[in-house]
Amino acid sequence: MSTLSEKIADLPALPGVYLFKDARGEVLYVGKASSLAARVRSYLGHDPERPHLDEMRERAADLDTILTGSEVEAVLLESTLIRQHKPHYNVLLKDDKSFPFVKLSVQEEWPRLSVTRRVLEDGARYLGPFTDVKALRRTLRDLRRIFPIRTCRNFEDYRRQDRPCLYFHIRRCVGPCYSRARVDPGQYRGLVDGLLLLLAGRNDELLARLRREMGEAAEGRRYELAAQRRDQIALLERARVPQAMVSADPRDTDVLGFAHHGKLAAIATLFVREGRVIGKETRLVERADGMDDGALLETWVTQVAPARGRARRLVELAQRNAAAALEQAQARAAGRRARYSEAVEGLQRELGLPAPPHRMVCFDISNFGGDQAVAAVVASEDGHAKKSLYRRMRMRRPGPDDFAMIGEAVERYWAHVESGELPRPDLVVIDGGAGQVGAARVSLDKVATRPVALVGLAKREELVVREGLPDLRLARRSEALRALQRLRDEAHRFGLDYHRKLRSRARIGSALDHVPGVGPARRAALLKAFGSVEALRDASPESIAERSHVPLPLARRVAEALRPSEGVA
Repeated sequence: MSTLSEKIADLPALPGVYLFKDARGEVLYVGKASSLAARVRSYLGHDPERPHLDEMRERAADLDTILTGSEVEAVLLESTLIRQHKPHYNVLLKDDKSFPFVKLSVQEEWPRLSVTRRVLEDGARYLGPFTDVKALRRTLRDLRRIFPIRTCRNFEDYRRQDRPCLYFHIRRCVGPCYSRARVDPGQYRGLVDGLLLLLAGRNDELLARLRREMGEAAEGRRYELAAQRRDQIALLERARVPQAMVSADPRDTDVLGFAHHGKLAAIATLFVREGRVIGKETRLVERADGMDDGALLETWVTQVAPARGRARRLVELAQRNAAAALEQAQARAAGRRARYSEAVEGLQRELGLPAPPHRMVCFDISNFGGDQAVAAVVASEDGHAKKSLYRRMRMRRPGPDDFAMIGEAVERYWAHVESGELPRPDLVVIDGGAGQVGAARVSLDKVATRPVALVGLAKREELVVREGLPDLRLARRSEALRALQRLRDEAHRFGLDYHRKLRSRARIGSALDHVPGVGPARRAALLKAFGSVEALRDASPESIAERSHVPLPLARRVAEALRPSEGVA
């Protein structure tokens, strides 16, 4: 398999931009994708309607990718890279069409919103360019729920007839052409200015302005206007997606991200010029064991990591690209397919783990006052449930002692890991706090022959409990926290289902203990056929006999014993 084919096979299913290059490193084609893995693999096949692809594929010798945080960022980055490199096959495949722009005719009394491919010196505001006109039109259609600005060409005809179009009735236009709408020119201009701020990426400034106007309207008892601003703020907060690819900041910056696993590390550099990401460079560092990100950074440049905003998102993107490059390099060296998960990479970074936690297990105890206590163990690989590794067990220790039961469950499970019956996890997660984590560590120290990372996930506050370190509060929307929550919730569900089943069997058993002719074998048959006291109680003697394969006289005695009037249930 060629290097190009290997790179294509190892691409992650994440949004980003891809660049096909020839043997001299010249960029042949730039494209974007919501899933790089699916999109780029499509180029391996023949498309009779796009013959230029065959020629480009024959010339292509290398492939480079830049991961982005969203498809929107991929669109913006693709536009920047196409304008920078002017790839030959982008021109051919787009039929020499220019890119679309958003146009706001601010020079008019009632500005109009439109999409155009021609930029004229007519006093209007143009924003862009964009590469996907369909995606652009969808975005503008959604934004008009927040900023209902007119899009009609025949505005004067509507105003002369004093008749609004359909968009007025579905609240996508405030109707400046309609006298009964009583649109204030100042308020309409405020909608236009707000849309300009949003399209320019100045979301925080726009939200601050809307909140200020809402407060002023409420103080002036203009409650209808205050409600409109409230609804606009709510829609805007749901719709806005921060992007890091384009900024009004003209400074030139190099943003570094790191990823390490054992002796190998990767450093990814995003090049930002005049506020735009224009490229990426990735380098591998060998003999990096024992070096943290700070030590790696000292070999390159001195920098303070930003805490928030666009700079922080750029650093996170650089780290994501470094982690993907490292995983691809290790996969090629090991002769396997690359496995990249944003949640796994985030957990390694947030928890400071020496290796990505591709395989995780979570322990949960389910009991009711110590009765029928069970332990549930669930597993995930690269963020996806691995049900073949699920295990459940009845607790042997009496009494409702969560710490002791967690210790017992971990010790019994890990004995199977050490014997080779179960694969070795990269991270152990405990549903509980510091006490449960400490009990699990004591058990691991008894049976584990290799070090293993261990954390707890405390309920309510959703704090990550670490050994010897302060509790960690992850961002509510982070993929790392969501991966831990999914694993914990699945362990809780799995354990609770098993606990309920055991309690139901115990109730059936106690109800049948005094029925003549029902021994262990027939009780097991009844349990298997009906599963619960309620189902067995509601069944007729004939149904009990047929489904459980017991004699009809015995089935009648079972039904009689379970009747509520007999006081046994």
